[in-house]
Amino acid sequence: MAKQSGGMPKIDEDFMKELISQGVPSKQDNNKTNDVPQEIQTETVQVEKSTPRKRKGGSGDYRETYFQKVELADRQPLYVSRTTHEKLMRIVTVIGGRKV
Repeated sequence: MAKQSGGMPKIDEDFMKELISQGVPSKQDNNKTNDVPQEIQTETVQVEKSTPRKRKGGSGDYRETYFQKVELADRQPLYVSRTTHEKLMRIVTVIGGRKV
């Protein structure tokens, strides 16, 4: 990447351009031109353009989607210690924004 000449390192500008445009190259060859990586780059750009992102079915209202009544037929009692209950109530108060 950098060649030492005297006291100052020389920066390979072509390598840096390739690094910025494509990420880390798998193989660098100083004797050959960089035409082949540029062709590969244009092909990958075309592939990305041919597959645009699609939104999932946006039909319906927000309330219909997320505020549906949930039936819990298999409810089971659970013992919670007083300290755990107090912590849970503080969390609920913070999330709800009101006293319970």
